[in-house]
Amino acid sequence: MHIRLFSCLLLVAACFGCISDYKGDYPLSEQVPVVNGVLFADSAIAVNLSWSGHPDQKNFKPITDASVEVLEDGQSIGEATVTEKGVYRFNHIAQASTHYSLNVQLPGREAISAATTIPSKPAINCTQTDDRHIVELDISNINDTIHAFYILMFYKYHLNDEWEQEDGIYCNSILVDPCNRALDTSGPANLIYLHDMLIRCPAENFINKAGTLTISAFSGAKYSRIYILSATKAFDLYFKAAFWQRYYDPNIQLPFTYQAIHLPSNVEGSPGIFAGTDVTYFEFLPEDDENTSEE
Repeated sequence: MHIRLFSCLLLVAACFGCISDYKGDYPLSEQVPVVNGVLFADSAIAVNLSWSGHPDQKNFKPITDASVEVLEDGQSIGEATVTEKGVYRFNHIAQASTHYSLNVQLPGREAISAATTIPSKPAINCTQTDDRHIVELDISNINDTIHAFYILMFYKYHLNDEWEQEDGIYCNSILVDPCNRALDTSGPANLIYLHDMLIRCPAENFINKAGTLTISAFSGAKYSRIYILSATKAFDLYFKAAFWQRYYDPNIQLPFTYQAIHLPSNVEGSPGIFAGTDVTYFEFLPEDDENTSEE
């Protein structure tokens, strides 16, 4: 009884001990330029520049007066056109197995630079089982440029609906990072592990650079898409940290369970990301809709 009472008092003291009487404004750090450049194989190259701000902000002030250069295997890909949102677009398609470097110059500031390689595309095959909500995903020919795979699923119940991301994905495979999984015995076909939002598979988990996963959507919707992102090391570290940063919300977590998550950067001269990835996706429609094209 005394132990329970002491535990309750300790919990209350911990909660109240995190409350501050300070009512003033919190000083803001100096604004710095932030680079957001994710290069997708077979897609046009674009780099976003903005000024840093408070973490609670949803819109950040764009940078539109920078000189931005991207080189492909050491050769410039040409001039960029900039939008009012600070997006510098190049009329150039990124290629797999290719090295890219970034140079940014802002008036009165030191140069910003970064480099990345878009990974070579692995062999990926995805097939539905007899239960159409369960799919077999085969990945092979994994090369050294790939540090991890991210698997995301999207769904909709009707053909004209908007695609929505699955809240959870069932998978029991030992290839999967267990960091965001929970036990849920309600899954189909003896799938008992439910992963929040996405599945991460470190490349080092695959034996002989190949492996198979059985996965199922949480919603069981009529239409589904599966995206597989082949991530370089820089992209993997940034993506995983960004996921956990959103996962641990100080407005939701208790004071003593909240964790501050640092976003890693591979950019010299500013925070941000300049990294390559390859995306493969599969779409599954009901048999009666397979020949129906979406507007």
